Amino acid sequence: MIREFLNSKLVERKTFATQLDSIEEQVKDILNQMSRLEAKDTQINEWLKTTKTEIIESEKEISELEKKNLVRSQNLEEKVDQLSHVRDDLEKLITQMSDREEEVKKLDQQINSTEKKLVEKDLKIKLNHAFLLICNEEQIKQCSINVRIMDDKEMQEAFQKGEDIHASTAAKVFNVALEEVSREQRSQAKTVNFGIVYGVSAFGLSNQTNLNRKESKALIDAYYETYPQLKSYIRKQVDFARENGYVETILGRRRYLRDINSQNSIVRSAAERNAVNAPIQGSAADIIKIAMLRIHEKLKDYDSQMLLQVHDELVFDAKKSELDALTNMIKTEMEQAYKLQVPLVVDVGTGTNWLEAH
Repeated sequence: MIREFLNSKLVERKTFATQLDSIEEQVKDILNQMSRLEAKDTQINEWLKTTKTEIIESEKEISELEKKNLVRSQNLEEKVDQLSHVRDDLEKLITQMSDREEEVKKLDQQINSTEKKLVEKDLKIKLNHAFLLICNEEQIKQCSINVRIMDDKEMQEAFQKGEDIHASTAAKVFNVALEEVSREQRSQAKTVNFGIVYGVSAFGLSNQTNLNRKESKALIDAYYETYPQLKSYIRKQVDFARENGYVETILGRRRYLRDINSQNSIVRSAAERNAVNAPIQGSAADIIKIAMLRIHEKLKDYDSQMLLQVHDELVFDAKKSELDALTNMIKTEMEQAYKLQVPLVVDVGTGTNWLEAH
């Protein structure tokens, strides 16, 4: 009985051990599952954190977009209001234009009628008027020579005889008879006559003529030898300017030269050229303005008009019936505007336009 009891207990113990092993296995499985769940829970928490952050950022972006959309919406509303006002203004303008359409038609008819009258009047004017161009070029250029050579008897004599001053100069400079002066020699002498006053150099003269620099220098030297008073005039003008700081025209108008005593040779040379040139150009301006004032007074007896001054010439709108008398009057007043030791000569040209009058 004891053995049977013990055997039964042994069987029970084996059975219990087997059950215990089974329970341990189950516990291990449960623990493994719990471990996997914990890992998943960690991943879920991380995902939740990331997702929450993304949601917060998205909410911020949405909030910014809403603000921008609100501003845009307000701007759009303002623009819509502005467009509405513009549309209203346009409608009013269209209405006004429509109301004035008849007025425009009437004005158009009046304009057409006026244009016809103006054309007819213009035709009448053109039949009675012509442009009279008084070319004062020779007067101005001769004046520029006169001021320079007041004491040069030979050149004064050439002027008084009515000789071609450029041909006369060429004859003396090139040592040929007056009638043997070539066209080229006259042209070169003319260039020197007008260039000397501007302080023309051999280089400058060679650029204005077909002479080379050596030939140009020889021509300038010959010119000074022919007219020695010219150098004296230039020296006196420069000395006067250095001493007084200015030069004067024949009527006493002054041109101040602040750089005449400059230490810079280039600046000083320019002032020296102005000391020689300013009295000549200024005196020419004096003379033509005297002529203009006298002619203006005389024009009170004419229907013609003085239009403008173009450098060394005067332009007039002249009535054809007055053309001859007007030409004589203007020529006389210009030639007698100022008394010099040599005569002033005025050329006259007429035509229906400025180009034709030349």
